[in-house]
Amino acid sequence: MDEENPRDSPDLKALAYAWRARIDASEGKKVSASKHIDIAYGYAEYLKEKPWILARLEMMAGDVDLRDDSVDKYADKAFAHYTKAADYAEAYGGEGNGYQINPRIGLALLEMPDEKDKQGQNMEKARRRFIQLIDNSHVPTGRLYGQYGMALIALRENLTGDARRQLQQIQKEIRHSSRGNVLLKLAEKSYEKIIGAGNKFVD
Repeated sequence: MDEENPRDSPDLKALAYAWRARIDASEGKKVSASKHIDIAYGYAEYLKEKPWILARLEMMAGDVDLRDDSVDKYADKAFAHYTKAADYAEAYGGEGNGYQINPRIGLALLEMPDEKDKQGQNMEKARRRFIQLIDNSHVPTGRLYGQYGMALIALRENLTGDARRQLQQIQKEIRHSSRGNVLLKLAEKSYEKIIGAGNKFVD
């Protein structure tokens, strides 16, 4: 492709740079990830008639923010990216009742620090997203992530070791159906953060 001409396959270039950004983020290369996501956005003006590409660009930008070690600082940015992705998806009819984007929105809401949630509504908003996924049970992957999200909420609310066992079982099911799943890695990061926050489990 012609790198000098932004009108030459802007959809493929945007996706390629967004993927590179997400790979960089997974390897802890923050500067490179930020650079590549900025380049990807440079092609967005040529993609106004392709909301399915813009939806993926926003989703991957959110993934980059949510993978950051300082996720407390970036959870609101991830939430904004995911919300835009959902809006773009809505423009072309959506995909599987949001089975990819709704879990991400829920995870971003759970990562929001308390000082950015003055009225304590984020957990309830996340709960509604996860319940919606469970209710749309004809998409098995979405249902699993809905259950995963509800178990994360149970952990946050210190509801015994049952939540931890449920999470472990769901992790096994997701790994069996989709190895190396990016969404699973994001969910596991939330799990590890909650565990590391000193939650005590009662068997």
